[in-house]
Amino acid sequence: IIYLQFKRPSSFKFRSGQWVRISSPAFSCAFNECHAFSLASAPQSPTLELYIKAVGPWTWKMRSEIMRAQATGSPYPLVHMNGPYGDGNQEWTNYEVAILVGGGIGVTPYASTLTDLVLETTSGRHHNVKCKKVYFLWICPTHKNYEWFVDVLKDVEELDKNDLLETHIFVTQFFHKFDLRTTMLVSSSTQSVS
Repeated sequence: IIYLQFKRPSSFKFRSGQWVRISSPAFSCAFNECHAFSLASAPQSPTLELYIKAVGPWTWKMRSEIMRAQATGSPYPLVHMNGPYGDGNQEWTNYEVAILVGGGIGVTPYASTLTDLVLETTSGRHHNVKCKKVYFLWICPTHKNYEWFVDVLKDVEELDKNDLLETHIFVTQFFHKFDLRTTMLVSSSTQSVS
């Protein structure tokens, strides 16, 4: 997983769950090639964060260029960002109970949504939120797919003073030398994980 963090311009306003388009001459295979990625940071954050899975030529080139810059101390490649786009995940505010379901790397917009949800409801600034309980279910093939997300969930859990969020993670594949104890994360000590 590639983690990108940008200083957020003061003029860049977005809602949780929205996405941006990224392009770069350093790793584009075609002129002005853009790719869409979900914002992982909450709207309250001073930074813009992206988690990108390297799955094709463009993202693999991005990964190698970033790693080369890190290894040599040279400047990072120039990246252009356009957006935000989409309506985001705003519907949870209309219901007393919400169930959010993510799969694999598709969980990225929920990093933004869950952090925003907890920050807004605990701060008392979001008066239109009817939500009293949110169940977050994440289905992923292996524990490797969500190691980056564990820190996000722990941070959200620490911020959740109203016990609004309950998290369940389902790992669908096992491999040899797999230790299930190292991959479980439960939002409450009284909850079980399937």
